[in-house]
Amino acid sequence: MMGNAQLKQAEDPVDARWFLLDGGIVEALQDDSFASFHVKLRQLLLLLSTRERKAKRKKGVDTLKKLALLIKGCHHFLYHKKRLGFVEGWIEGPWLKNPFRCMKKYRAAEDARLNHHLAYFKEPFTKLSREEAQNFVLAFEHFFAQDDLSVWLNRLERWHAYLDGDIEALDAESIAHLLPDYEALQTLHEAATVACHWETLRYPAPNQHLLEDYLAWELVDGYAAANPFEIVADLFLDRRYADIRGSILALYGLAPTKRESHFLHADGLRRSLRGLLEAGWLLLQTDYLPADWFNPNEIALLRFPVAETELLGWKPANLTIDEQQNLRKTLSQLYNGVNLRQELYRIEDKLISYYRTDAAEGLSEWELATRSRLLKILDIVTLIALDLWSGKDRG
Repeated sequence: MMGNAQLKQAEDPVDARWFLLDGGIVEALQDDSFASFHVKLRQLLLLLSTRERKAKRKKGVDTLKKLALLIKGCHHFLYHKKRLGFVEGWIEGPWLKNPFRCMKKYRAAEDARLNHHLAYFKEPFTKLSREEAQNFVLAFEHFFAQDDLSVWLNRLERWHAYLDGDIEALDAESIAHLLPDYEALQTLHEAATVACHWETLRYPAPNQHLLEDYLAWELVDGYAAANPFEIVADLFLDRRYADIRGSILALYGLAPTKRESHFLHADGLRRSLRGLLEAGWLLLQTDYLPADWFNPNEIALLRFPVAETELLGWKPANLTIDEQQNLRKTLSQLYNGVNLRQELYRIEDKLISYYRTDAAEGLSEWELATRSRLLKILDIVTLIALDLWSGKDRG
């Protein structure tokens, strides 16, 4: 088998991202959406595997031209990536398992769908492995490891001849390989789409679908804003543990009383309670996190959650020793069977009622459970924030 042919390049690009533009990938994909390209691939498979009239077969010629561009572009990138200084695994790599990931016995029925390794892409990817999705170069390499560039170009020429009317261009063996070839091209197309996300700096965060589809967040502040540890740090940006805890105790008072004042302003309390629930849920639901997200020095606004004068005597007020020693299990149990959206709506209703009336009412069973859950989550995120703070380089 011949080795991969070297493709010529007219000018050396300064940056690897611009090189993608010149290498054929973007040119191959620019006129189609992800879905329409896949439809054309499917139509090409049908045209090659059936003896349609010549006039109908010619509809696949344009698709072949795009496939040639795509294949050459991906190979072009592989051939020149070292010279361009491309770093393997560049995409926020390496990714590490999230130590707070919900324990399997406590995962909801929809968990497998929420946390499929391709769920954070808007495109309906199905072919890429976790490693290939995080580093599209691996998918390129796997594609050409099975058949090199010259083999693919010769294959496309035979397909072209068949579409032009040469029925003998495809023998029985070629027809038998059409489905594996189709699936390989699907995978390459998905990897090339990931490459375009990288090239345009739009590579999604590993939990972006959770933020946008389930929490209605819009990531306007950049990739790092999806980091659950950033969200934990943000909780203590302009308030401390005692402020949030005192507000929860006031909001969910155990006995009816006349209130003279409120601990936190309504908007601040609302943001704190939502932040607590969302931070804990994201920690449980995100399978993998970029290694940089664990680095406290990368967290923009990390504040001390407890007054330094209180630190020596501080301990979680609502966690048992066992709960403190296994925060993952504790979080998993706290969210077990909880509908996050419903919980957030109920807290909103509680806040409205609290700030509209002066007299507190006794707590319902649900409110008691929510009170306990919020206090425990507050203790957990405070422990996490303290751990981040202890690892921060403040020199």
